Amino acid sequence: MLEPNIYIMPDIVSFSIMPLAKFVVIPVVTIALGSLIRYLCDRGKSQLPVWEYFYWGPNLITSALLIAFVDFCNKIVSIEEITKDIVLSSVNSGLWIIIQFVIAATCIICIVHNWGWKSYRGRNPSHSLWLGIIIPDIIGFIFLFLILNNSSL
Repeated sequence: MLEPNIYIMPDIVSFSIMPLAKFVVIPVVTIALGSLIRYLCDRGKSQLPVWEYFYWGPNLITSALLIAFVDFCNKIVSIEEITKDIVLSSVNSGLWIIIQFVIAATCIICIVHNWGWKSYRGRNPSHSLWLGIIIPDIIGFIFLFLILNNSSL
């Protein structure tokens, strides 16, 4: 018989700080849940192809920007003594994150706007599979990975 203090499964906090959970499980599960909710909301009302529910690129980069902002605020609040060097390093890291965000957003906007649309069954245009969905999603995952890799969350 197991003692009440022994846990077979790790608790949610210790699991969420593991690299596998932080970089793979949590982003994939939240994206899958978002796609499921989007599918259930649109069911029967739209004639879009199934792959439209996998257009996550813009959501990934905005989520990564939010994570970076929260991490930046946590770092500033946790500093006991603020010096000029700390402020300059914080501003430099914040500027680097904003530059990465602008590059990722620009790539997604240019790819999707210029080459990512096609007509589907003669109806309203939808995203093409590769240039409209897969490539922007890859860019979003890369940006999210860079932010999570550099954050202290």
